[in-house]
Amino acid sequence: MRTEIAPRAKKKSRLDRIAHYNMHMVLKIKEEDRVSYVYEARKAYRKCRNKKAKKEFLDRFVEESGYNRKQAIRLLQKRQNKKETLRRGAPSKLLDDDIRLIRIIWKYTNYVNAEYLHANLRRWLTDYSLRLETPLSEKQIERICSVSYKTIERALKRWRAKLGNNNNWMKETAIREGISLVERIRHVEEPGHICMDTVAHCGRNTAGSFVWTLTWTDIYTGFTINRAVWNKGFEGMKDAFEYCLSHTPFPIKSINVDNGSEFLNYHAIRYWKSKEGIKLTHSRPSMKNDNAHAEQKNRTHVRELFARYRFDEQIYVDEMNKIYEQTYKFRNFILPCKVLKTRILNHNSNRYRRVYDKACTPVERIINYPGTSKEVVEELQRKHTTLNYFDESLKLQSMLNDFFAKVAVNHSDELPY
Repeated sequence: MRTEIAPRAKKKSRLDRIAHYNMHMVLKIKEEDRVSYVYEARKAYRKCRNKKAKKEFLDRFVEESGYNRKQAIRLLQKRQNKKETLRRGAPSKLLDDDIRLIRIIWKYTNYVNAEYLHANLRRWLTDYSLRLETPLSEKQIERICSVSYKTIERALKRWRAKLGNNNNWMKETAIREGISLVERIRHVEEPGHICMDTVAHCGRNTAGSFVWTLTWTDIYTGFTINRAVWNKGFEGMKDAFEYCLSHTPFPIKSINVDNGSEFLNYHAIRYWKSKEGIKLTHSRPSMKNDNAHAEQKNRTHVRELFARYRFDEQIYVDEMNKIYEQTYKFRNFILPCKVLKTRILNHNSNRYRRVYDKACTPVERIINYPGTSKEVVEELQRKHTTLNYFDESLKLQSMLNDFFAKVAVNHSDELPY
C-alpha cells in the first residue's frame, strides 16, 4: 500500500513571524481599550522633554503594545484632529494692530524684504508716529522692534504672495590698450572700488536717440549714484562722471566697467588716466557677472523706477535726474542693504554658501569704516538726522507720479513701450 506523504508546510519568513506576533499581541487588548491606550500614550510621549526620555518611553510602549517600532513612532506622533495640533514655539508677540502698522511701513519702503525692513524699523515707526494725531505708544514701538526679522517675514508672507513678481528686467569693440582685464570682483576690504554700467531707456527698439542712465556703485558699502544722460556721447558721460565724483564721500581707488563703447573709447580713457590714483579696469567680453554689483543696481535703482519704457525726448533727462537725486537720499541714507563678505565651499555638495554682512544703509557702512575722516562722518550724520523717512518716501512717489503723468500726455494717452 502506497503511503502519501503530506507536503511540508512552507516555513514562514522572519518578517511574517514578526507581523504575526505583533498582531497576536495587539489583539490581546480590546478595541476600545487600545484606542484609549494609544491616545493616552501619545499625550505622555509628547511630555518627554529630551531624546533619551522619548527613546525609553518608546521602548516600553513597543514592548507593552506589540507594535512594530516604526508603526509605534507614527502612532505616537500622529495628529488626530485640528484641536490636537500643537503650534511649535512661543506665541507671537505681534498683535493685529502691530501687523497692520508693519504693512503700512512696508509699503513706504517699496516692499523691501523683512531683514532690510527690520534694520531701521524703529526709525520708521518714530517718523510715522509724528504724522499721527495720536502718536504711537513707546510700549507698542518696543514690542514691534523686539521681534526678529523672521517673525516680520512670516507676518508679511501672505501679502507678499499677493504682490507676485512685478520686476522688470532688460537683458563692441573698443580701445583696450593699457586697460587691465579683470574677472569678477567678489569682495574688497575698503570703500573706493567702483563698478559702472549704463541702462538704455529705449523700450523695444534701440534705433534713434533716447535717454541712458549711468549707474555708479561702490562694492564695499553699496553706495550708489545714478545719473541720466542724453545718448552716451563723451560730453554727456563726462558731466555724469564729474557729478558722481563730487557726490561720493570717499576717495576713489579703482573703477571697473564693462566693454561698452561709452567707457572704452579714446576720450573716456584719456579722461580717467588724467585722474591721479584711479585705476581703470574692464571685465571680460560677454561676462555680465564680472560687473555683477552694477548689474544688480540697474534693477533695484533704475528698472524698478522707470521699468522698460522708451524715453526719446531730451526734456526727460532733467526730470529723471531730479528723481535720481531723491533716490540718492532714499537708497543711501534710509533703505538698508547687505553686502557679500565671503563664500564658503561645501565639499560634500560642491556648492558655495554666501555669507553676507548685517543689513544696514550704505551711509552707515561709510560711517563705521575706520578710515573715514571725522569731517565726512559728521557731515553724513548731520544729513541723516534731517531726513524724515516717510516724507522722503512720499516725495519720491509723488515725483514718479508727476513724471509718468507728463510722459503719458506727451505720448497721446499711452506710455512709450
